[in-house]
Amino acid sequence: MAAVTGAHLISNRLNAAQVLAAAQTELLELLGDPSVKKVIVWDPDLIQPMTIIAEATFIRKGGVTKMVRLPVTGLTERYEDASEFIFLVRPTLTIVDMVAEAIRTSKKKMEKRFTVAFTPHKVEYCVAKLRDLGLEHGSRSPVQFYINEYHLDILPLDSDVLSLDIPTAFKDLYVDQDPSPVYETARAIGKLQALFGVIPKIYGKGKNAKLVAELLKNVQGELERTQSKTGRQEAANIDSLILLDRSVDMVTPLSSQLTYEGLIDETYGIKYTVAKFPRHMFSEEVLKRGGESTGPFPVKLDSDDSMFSAMRDLNFRAVGVFLSDKAKEISAQFESRHDAKTVTQLKSFVEKLPHMQDAKFNLSKHTTIAELVKAVTDNDDFLSLIHTEQDLREEDYSDKPHPYIEKLLGNASHHPIEKVLKLICLQSSASNGLRARLLEQYKREVLHAYGYQHLNTLLQLEKAGLVRARSQEEKGGLLRAQETRGFPALRKQLQLVAHGNVVDDRNPSPSSMTYLFSGYAPLSVRLVEVLSRKQGFAAFEEVFLFALLFLCLSVLQLF
Repeated sequence: MAAVTGAHLISNRLNAAQVLAAAQTELLELLGDPSVKKVIVWDPDLIQPMTIIAEATFIRKGGVTKMVRLPVTGLTERYEDASEFIFLVRPTLTIVDMVAEAIRTSKKKMEKRFTVAFTPHKVEYCVAKLRDLGLEHGSRSPVQFYINEYHLDILPLDSDVLSLDIPTAFKDLYVDQDPSPVYETARAIGKLQALFGVIPKIYGKGKNAKLVAELLKNVQGELERTQSKTGRQEAANIDSLILLDRSVDMVTPLSSQLTYEGLIDETYGIKYTVAKFPRHMFSEEVLKRGGESTGPFPVKLDSDDSMFSAMRDLNFRAVGVFLSDKAKEISAQFESRHDAKTVTQLKSFVEKLPHMQDAKFNLSKHTTIAELVKAVTDNDDFLSLIHTEQDLREEDYSDKPHPYIEKLLGNASHHPIEKVLKLICLQSSASNGLRARLLEQYKREVLHAYGYQHLNTLLQLEKAGLVRARSQEEKGGLLRAQETRGFPALRKQLQLVAHGNVVDDRNPSPSSMTYLFSGYAPLSVRLVEVLSRKQGFAAFEEVFLFALLFLCLSVLQLF
C-alpha cells in the first residue's frame, strides 16, 4: 500500500496536511525509542481510521515489529523477541476488559513492558477499572504497566473535511444527555488554532454550538498566553468559524442524497473515505491495481482521485454525461500519438502517457461504480422513496399517514425497519411534529410489523426529539429552530424547496443547492449563506467553514 503523504489534503484554503503531520509526529513520540522492539495491539475499531494517519511502513519506523488486534491471549509467548506491548485503544470498559485479559494470559510478563494508550484521551472510569484489575500506572508488580494517551481527536479525511470521529455523539447529547462531544469539539478546534492561529470571528446557531463557542474563549485565552510566553505567534489562517448544531437542521440528514458521492454512501456506504463494491463487476486491470485479492473490492474516494474530485458533487443524472465526455477526451489524447511526427512531439506524448493511463484506469473504475449505483436508482422502489421524501418536505403531513409509509409497514418483511423509521422521523421533522393520534398509530403499526423488541427504539427516538407529538413539551430533546414556526415556515422564508420535480430533471443546475437532494436546498447551507451575507463576507466559497454537525448522516445509530 502507498504511504500516507497527505498531498490530497493541501488546498488553497487550508493545509489540512498539517493536521496529519501533527498526528504522525505524536504517534512516533508515543512509540518512543525505535531500537526497542514493540508489538502494537489494536482496538479493532481503530484500525481503519489509523490507516488515514499512517500505513504499516511508517509505524515500523517506531520499532514496531508486529501488529495484532484485540481480543488476543498469550502475547509474550507469541512474540518473545518484543520488549514492549502497546495497546492503542478507545476508552471503553469492554476494551479495558480485553486489555486486562491479554496481559493476564501472558506468562513471561515480568520481563516485558505494557502500555495502554487511550485515544483520543483517557477517561477516569477506564483508569479506575484498570486499577481494580491490578493494573495501575507506573506499577512494576505484577507487571510493568503504564497509561498514556494518543490525541487522535481530528481525523483529516480530505482537504475540506476534518472529522472528530465520534459516532455516538448524537446519542450522547440528545438521548443520554452526556455533554462529552461538546468538550471534544472545543478541544479539537483548540488544536486547530494551535496549528493555524487563533480564529478571530466565531458564529454559531444552536444550544451546543453556543456551549462550544464559550469553551473556545477559555481555550483561546490559554493559547494566547502560551504564545506570548514562547514568543511564537501563529498568524490567523482561518478567518471565520461557523458552528452549526445538528438540532438546527434535522431534515437534511434524514433526506436521501442525490449526488454521485452521496448515492455511493446511501447504497454501499463510505467509511473513512473507503467504499466496498462487488469484486466481480470490475475489469481485470482495475482489480490488478486494487490490491486485495478476495472479498469486496475497496475503492478509496477522496480528492487524491482527480476524477472523483471533479464528479463527487454532481447530481447523479449528470454523471453519465460527465463520464461520456471524459471517455471522449481520453480517447482523443491516446489518438494524438498519430500526430506525433518529431522526436520532441513523441517525447511529449510519452511524458503524458502515465497520466493518461491513470485517467483511463479511473474512468473504468468510476464507470463501473456508476453502473452499480444506477442499478439502484433506476429501481421503482428507490424512485418511490425519493418522491415520498419530496412530499414530506413540501406538504404538511402532520395529521395524516403517508401512503408509501403505510405500504412499507404492510410489507414489512421486504423492508428494513430503518427505512420506515427514517421516513417517520423526516415526516415529524418537516411537519414540526405529528398529531398525537397519528404518532400513536405509527407506533402501533411499527410494533405490530417488526415486533415489540423495537419499543425501546421508539422511546429513544422520542427522547431525542426525532419524532414527537405537536402537543408534547420539549424535555431534553432536539431544540427546534423556532417553537412556533419550525421547518414549514423556514421552508418558505429561505426558499428551501424548488418548484417543479427535480427527480425527473435530466439536467439539474449545479448553481442551485437543490441538485444535492430532490428539490431541496439544505437548511444548514442556507443558514451559512444568510450568515455570510449578513457578516459581509466577499463570497460564501471564499470563507473557511468548520460546520459543527453532531449527527452528519448517522441518525440511524439509534435504531
